[in-house]
Amino acid sequence: LHNWTLSSCPGGMDVTVGGAVSNNVHGKDAWKNGNFGDQVQQFKLLLANGEILEVSRSEELFRAVIGGMGLLGIIIEVTLQLQKIPSPYVKVTSTLTRNIEESIEVLENSKDDADFSVTWIDAFAQGTRLGRGYVSTGKWVETSKKTDVRALKKSLTKPTLVFGLLPAKPVWFIGRPFFRPWGIKLVNRLH
Repeated sequence: LHNWTLSSCPGGMDVTVGGAVSNNVHGKDAWKNGNFGDQVQQFKLLLANGEILEVSRSEELFRAVIGGMGLLGIIIEVTLQLQKIPSPYVKVTSTLTRNIEESIEVLENSKDDADFSVTWIDAFAQGTRLGRGYVSTGKWVETSKKTDVRALKKSLTKPTLVFGLLPAKPVWFIGRPFFRPWGIKLVNRLH
């Protein structure tokens, strides 16, 4: 509510800070702000012998733990660099692209004006349509609009329904046979 955010966050709802550090994950702003490890200032690491180390950016162990998949110890505390933003609102623009060259061109042309970007590519398209899809970019916007705390909490809650209608667990289980190339091709065409 004070317009601070954490950069380089992935879109998944099940990500932990320790997991984000251990995997050095990225978000839709990684091209601009780096990976999650770039936001870490220091951390405390619990070793197998019970010792707790405070590790700062200047130490070699820091670079080994960032992206180290948890093999060197358990991260128990992290100090992160936050980013001040003008508001919690983002203006999103999506652009359809006919092929990979056009997708790359749209990404390149949006770098100076976007805070986020992501591309959906149809991996099954061939020939002149290879790389077709769309590019979505986002930019923090300045507004005096107040944040609805209930709406914010809802947006941060993992949905239990698919398309807001059907229970997620059985839908994804029943849908597994369709997660084959023929099913994905069909969804890509519809998409």
